[in-house]
Order: sequence, then structure tokens, then C-alpha cells
Amino acid sequence: LLPVKLDGASKEFLFYGGRVGALSLAVSPRVADDREQFQVELDNKLGAVIRSTVSNCPMPVQSALVKALGRLDEVLAERERVIEVLGQRARRLRAELDAAAIPQLRPLPFNSGFFCFCEVEGIRASELADHLMTKYATGVVPTESGKINGIRIAFCSTPEDQIPELVGNLARAAADLA
Repeated sequence: LLPVKLDGASKEFLFYGGRVGALSLAVSPRVADDREQFQVELDNKLGAVIRSTVSNCPMPVQSALVKALGRLDEVLAERERVIEVLGQRARRLRAELDAAAIPQLRPLPFNSGFFCFCEVEGIRASELADHLMTKYATGVVPTESGKINGIRIAFCSTPEDQIPELVGNLARAAADLA
């Protein structure tokens, strides 16, 4: 039994697109007898898994993370500011969606992350997304797979003062297609 802890900078540091991870392994003291051989074998196995699944992490991303870790207090303070902004946007989006009560959209529970997912009823999600983009210059990501028919709204990239317009566009597009 080998306990493994996985950490990543992408979510913890709000590092959009920065795919950097770390593995921490809890190794039995008995391995100390042949630690060098164990390290070679572990590097070989983990390296193969990484190469066959995620390939390599780009050096610029690793360098940026090292620099950020060198200014950890500043980075954590900025992270808190971003979390507050995302929380405000999430609350505003939830309130606007609740007030609009769009019959074709059912927002699933979400918090102050990056996205809101809404199930779409009576309209294909891809059709709604295309119509939103074409007529209202509003981008969402449609998902149609099995029983899933919905759209993902990225409130992380929508300024809070534009959220009412976003929801209005959703309501108008859904009404157009209903």
C-alpha cells in the first residue's frame, strides 16, 4: 500500500491553464534499505504514466509557479481578492437567474468557482449556444451527451456589471427558440 497525495497549482493558485502538479508519497521506512533502487523504479513507473497520459508540463508554467511561490504572501493576498470577486459574481448570477426564472433553464447548484451549469429543457443545448452567439454575441459552452443537455456559463470571465445583460440574453434566446 502506497499512500499518494496529489496537489496542483491550477486550482489552488487560480492559475488558469497552468497545469502543474506534484505527487507526495508516504514510503515505509523499510524502503530505506534499498532506497536508491526504489527511487529508480518509482521514477521509471511514474515517468511512464506521465508521458503516456499528460505528457510534459511546459517550462514557462513551472517557472511562473516557482516565481509565485517565492512571493507567496503577495500571491495569497491576490488569490483572496480574486476569490471575493468570483464569489460576488456567483451570487449575482444566481440572483439574476432566480429573478429571470427562465423556464427552459435549470441552474444546477454552484458556488464561487468559475462556472455555472444549466440544464436546458425543450431546446438542444448546441442550438441555444449557436443562437446566443449568432444573435446576442454571448458565448456559452453546450454539452449534449447521453441524458445531459446543458450549457456552461463562465462567470469567471464575465464582469459583474454585465451579468444582468448575460442573463437577459439567455432569457431572450431561450424565448426565441421555445
